[in-house]
Amino acid sequence: KPPMMNPKKTRSFSVPLKTLSGTRLVLLDRDGVINVDRGTWVLSAEEFEFVPDVPRTIAQLHRQKKKIAVVTNQSCLGRGMITEDTLETIHAKMQEAIKREGGEINSIHVAPDTPSEASHRRKPGPGMLIEAMQLHQIAPENTVMVGDTINDMLAATRADITAKILLCTGHGRGRGEKLKQKGIQVPVLV
Repeated sequence: KPPMMNPKKTRSFSVPLKTLSGTRLVLLDRDGVINVDRGTWVLSAEEFEFVPDVPRTIAQLHRQKKKIAVVTNQSCLGRGMITEDTLETIHAKMQEAIKREGGEINSIHVAPDTPSEASHRRKPGPGMLIEAMQLHQIAPENTVMVGDTINDMLAATRADITAKILLCTGHGRGRGEKLKQKGIQVPVLV
């Protein structure tokens, strides 16, 4: 992974409520959206650092009766750099902090595939997104994808999700123009 932005300069996503009108399911990428993208993998709970205000923002969405699902590529698992137990510990830390703020993550979907051996579940494939919508019985037109990469936006498009938000955290910096060139229109939040 290339070096990412300075964690001290990373800002939270604060989704305008009008953007989520009619939304029942919010799909969140993890690295660069929920936690600071370190430029390398998060291999322990100690390395997991929230983007500022994210637990509070997720709690706000939860209070609005929105289902929250995390959809995350974690090739560090497929590469043997981390165990499933360690990944569960990282996700438990994330969920505990969100619960302390009054929020809840309803499901976590992980694609452990490496890019060279990617299945349909690994973004930009739509598999995890479709899986989350089926689990929560929510249609694409009532779902929004929040991510920081072109692959997040492509996965949403391939899953027939029209509501997409590209964050200028993590990999999202400067990517909005590239998406427009591919014919994908998304709001870009800074």
